[in-house]
Amino acid sequence: MIITDSKILRQTSEPVSITDAKTIYEQLLAEVEKHQALGLSAIQIGIPKRVFICWHCDNRGNDKNVGAWYCYVNPRIISQEPTIEYGTEGCLSFPGFDLRVPRFQQITIASDSLTPDYEKFELYGLDAVVFQHELDHLNGVLFFDKGVVTKSPLGRNDTCVCNSGKKFKKCCGKGA
Repeated sequence: MIITDSKILRQTSEPVSITDAKTIYEQLLAEVEKHQALGLSAIQIGIPKRVFICWHCDNRGNDKNVGAWYCYVNPRIISQEPTIEYGTEGCLSFPGFDLRVPRFQQITIASDSLTPDYEKFELYGLDAVVFQHELDHLNGVLFFDKGVVTKSPLGRNDTCVCNSGKKFKKCCGKGA
């Protein structure tokens, strides 16, 4: 079940063992198959552990994973290129919202894997964007914190979903 409670989603996720990550990976795969998405983090299904999955589609990076789900365990960004672009993002936890979010277009990441190996590689374009979105989830950061709303199912005077207690138009709606 996808969590939409932003109080839960604002938790910082804890490191995870490879054994636990394997179980969480299976749960993430089962959930993401119900939805059309490019990534899903454990916190989004109520598990505050540092693991997420992403669909890889850019063949400039780690070619062995193109066209497949990849599981990141205790992931981190080691470096990023200075190029930032704004792109439209959505989030399974906040259906109906589209935001323009600035993201690095090339990053070097490190992650444990489902085997006892440590991995380090480059991600580009959409793969880099999805990685950053999911990593933000692990750090309790929502895309509302970084983006500008372009589409919303909320009206101007509805209470914002980020739990600020403010009206949407004065909070994440930025005057919508």
